[in-house]
Amino acid sequence: MPIKSAPLKNQVALLIAQGLALHHQGKFIEAQIFYEKVLVIQPNHFDALQLLGTLSIQTQQFTNAVDFLTKALQIQPNNGFCNSNLGTALIELEHFEEALVAFNIAICLNPDNSQLYFNQGVVLQKLKRFHEALVSYDKSIIIKPDSPDAYANKGNTLKELQLFEEALANYEQAISLNPNFAEDYSNRGVALQELNRFDEALESYDRAIAIKPDYADAYSNRGNALKELKR
Repeated sequence: MPIKSAPLKNQVALLIAQGLALHHQGKFIEAQIFYEKVLVIQPNHFDALQLLGTLSIQTQQFTNAVDFLTKALQIQPNNGFCNSNLGTALIELEHFEEALVAFNIAICLNPDNSQLYFNQGVVLQKLKRFHEALVSYDKSIIIKPDSPDAYANKGNTLKELQLFEEALANYEQAISLNPNFAEDYSNRGVALQELNRFDEALESYDRAIAIKPDYADAYSNRGNALKELKR
């Protein structure tokens, strides 16, 4: 029996290697064929399942991603990367409670990963659990203090809580780290508008529009600010 299984093992390893090479080149359809060939030989092959799950996320086939990743996790339930990817797919399907469970597991396995806390914050924000989301974003920022997205999302969460001064401070931090992101300027404008700082809000909307000339929300918000200024 070992004499027969060794060539089979080598064949599976070769198929995975060929699939990965195509995967890295962005040739997703071709890579999928090789991963599926592995599953014909070994239906419970962890690498093939988790790679098909990853590939399905990249090709926006999120239901397939959940199926593959769930099967992979039945084999290796303590794989942090796989749990994280499952959470990502579940967010796209708006299965937020299940996504939160996946990210919580991933964080337990990789407690120093800033992206996992960020993703946890995104899910909590979707669930309108804003105070918990703030805790997650703060943990993400502690690990990776140069993340503009974490500051921007923290600002959005504070805005939901109507803590506009704090939201403004986070938008400004996000802008300092990434001065070319139109949404941060527009959100900064909203916070300034709520603080009755309409001229500064106009300036923020103008910056947003300069970066993204087709940014409809920024034009709409700019119009509201001009209305408040009776212009």
